[in-house]
Amino acid sequence: MHLGPGVVTLVVLLRKHAGMPFEKIATLLRERFGLTVTPGGLVHALHRAARVAAPTYAALCEQIRGSPVVSPDETGWRVGARLHGLWAFATPTTTVFGGVGLEILEGPEGMGKEAQLPSLARTARALAVLFLADLGFAGQGLLSLFVAGVGLSLLTSAALWAAIRGGATPLVRSRAMRAGMYLLLGIATVATTQFHMATAQNHAAQVIQACRAYQARHGMLPDRLEELVPEFLPRVPRAKYTLQWGEFTYLTSGKESHTLMYVALPPFGRRLYHFEAARWSQLD
Repeated sequence: MHLGPGVVTLVVLLRKHAGMPFEKIATLLRERFGLTVTPGGLVHALHRAARVAAPTYAALCEQIRGSPVVSPDETGWRVGARLHGLWAFATPTTTVFGGVGLEILEGPEGMGKEAQLPSLARTARALAVLFLADLGFAGQGLLSLFVAGVGLSLLTSAALWAAIRGGATPLVRSRAMRAGMYLLLGIATVATTQFHMATAQNHAAQVIQACRAYQARHGMLPDRLEELVPEFLPRVPRAKYTLQWGEFTYLTSGKESHTLMYVALPPFGRRLYHFEAARWSQLD
């Protein structure tokens, strides 16, 4: 059934102004006007109306941007179980609405970007905190990689699904941008993990070389790494630049056993260099 402009206008008002569910609107049209329309048909009619109104909305946004004074306002708007927000940008002659977290209401270029910023910023902040806690504190990276993989796969699938179904461009763009953030988290995690590993290997080689130089000079290995300073090292380096598990451990047992150890993959994954055997081994 093809709905005329009058019926579509009524559907838009009932849905967006009165907040009626599509099922109740379909029941009202059937009982009051004898029109049999499925809720899915009403959704498509609403999307068609949105596409027709898009040029008018864009023109209103241009009027807002060109006004010397604009008054913004924001109010909470619960959609289902999630709390969203509705923004209003008003001048004496024009008012434009845009949603935060409610992508179907996000406007075209300009207004839509501003409306998405708070939600995108929260995602970026959350991922940054996770990255710093995981890589900066422990230097592990497993949690960040897991979150990056799950987030990237879910948001990429959601963006593709929205694009295939012909969803609003802001919705597809928002999901794609969030997927990009999770991708960046994964790339940064892998790069930082490789940096930590390379740093630990390089610093371990410096300590081992200094210990061998100490042994050549004094005929014995040092009892403590601090004995290498300042003759053989300006200072004892850290294994990695992390707050936790970032130091070398030097284990001795009399004159017979000297071992250099650092944690490669916290909290276990320890690497040990045995000076007497001149070889590396792995623990855990």
